[in-house]
Amino acid sequence: MSSSAGDSIFRALVASYEVFLQAWPIYSDHNKERTQIGIELEFLGSHTSNPAHIDPSCRQCCRVRAGLYNLAEQFAQEINGNNNGNGNGHAPLLYDISHPQSVVCLPRYGHRSVVQISLSIRTSRQRSLAADDLAALDDLKRRLGEIGIRQH
Repeated sequence: MSSSAGDSIFRALVASYEVFLQAWPIYSDHNKERTQIGIELEFLGSHTSNPAHIDPSCRQCCRVRAGLYNLAEQFAQEINGNNNGNGNGHAPLLYDISHPQSVVCLPRYGHRSVVQISLSIRTSRQRSLAADDLAALDDLKRRLGEIGIRQH
């Protein structure tokens, strides 16, 4: 994944909203075996350090949510741009971005309210992650680190 001019916009977003990341494996039980089929990336950010700020109608929270959504969308598209089968018989990775109807502020993480967007990246339920899938996910995490997102 190569750096782009858009990275500076994302770096500003990450710094302004103190964006951080949590990663969770996604598993599936297939043929009585539990295999990892993907990863969920939870992007969290906030415009305030006030732990009492829990206002789903807050315009600033809506801006944070929109920025996190754009960030997730960009990196989801990048991962498929660089991992589209590569002639190995595997399909591109699937992704889904959570986009609740309202802003959800969660009073956690460092005693501040945060807005959350989740990006799920996975294979089909019939196969586990292949080496090239894992490499693409590692590259994605590296790129997220390059724009300043720290992982908790």
